[in-house]
Formats: sequence, structure tokens, C-alpha cells
Amino acid sequence: MDQDKSTLFVKLLAEHERRLQHYIRVLLPESSSADDVLQESKMAMWQHFEKFEIGSNFNAWAHRFVFNRVLAYRKTKGRENNRFVFSDEFYEMLDDKYTKEAERVELKIESLHSCIAKLETEQRNMLKLRYFEKMNIDQVAEKISKTVTATYRALSRIRFDLRSCVNKNINAG
Repeated sequence: MDQDKSTLFVKLLAEHERRLQHYIRVLLPESSSADDVLQESKMAMWQHFEKFEIGSNFNAWAHRFVFNRVLAYRKTKGRENNRFVFSDEFYEMLDDKYTKEAERVELKIESLHSCIAKLETEQRNMLKLRYFEKMNIDQVAEKISKTVTATYRALSRIRFDLRSCVNKNINAG
């Protein structure tokens, strides 16, 4: 595999690893098992990355590997101690529900970014101070030279406008 493809794999995996961890923990809440399955999945993805179509949905591609590793893990553990009581069909249903929910969340996040971009500079600055720099309302008010009450109201309006914008975008699409 060439250097560019290796670099792309590492980049995509880094972007999606947290989501993959969350997904595995939904299916396998026992943390040591989840960690083992994630490691096995990453190795399998690396071994098959040549088959990945660049530009396609890496998250969906990676989830297939994880899901198959979860099923394999369940079969192995089931033979060892009959501890698993849920069927493969149940896990497939859970996978389907998780995937649909994850897609909905991704759409909301994309919409939120779009809506934030439409805000005025001052509004974006207030959001940045409050949520990215984790300042409390008093600190934000001081930084932008407004009263605490005015700052609280402005942030409330911004949140309301963002919620409305996201909902409008989601319902329109």
C-alpha cells in the first residue's frame, strides 16, 4: 500500500475512532471486550483498506467491520459460556437503529455548522467564548463588554435561532 493511502487510512480512522468506540460499547458494554473488538476491527480494516473506495462513506465501511467482529466475538464467547442471550437478529436490529440514529445526528451536526456560519461575527464570537473556550456567562459578558443579563439573553436567542435553523434544514431535507 502506498504512503498516501496509508496516511489516508490513519486520518480517516482518527476522525471516526471515537464513533466506532461508542458503537462497539453499545453492542458490547463490557469494556475489555469492546477494546479487543475495536483492535481486531482496526487490524481487519487496515488489511482490507485497499478495497475501500476513496470518497465513499468510511464510517459506514468501518461499521461493517466492527459489526462483523462483534458477531464473531459473540459466537466465540457463546460457545465458551453460553452467556449471550440475544440473537444475531437482535444485534442486526440494534445495528440498524444505531446506524439510522447516527445518520440523523450527522445531518444535524452538518446543519448546525451551516447555521453557525450564517450568524453574524459577534454572535459566532459569543458562541466560541461560551462553548469552545468554556467561559461562564459572567466571563463572556465581561469579554464582550455587555451586562450579564444582556449576554444571557443574546445567547438564548442565538441558541433558539440555531435550533430553529437546524430543524428547518432537517425538515426541508
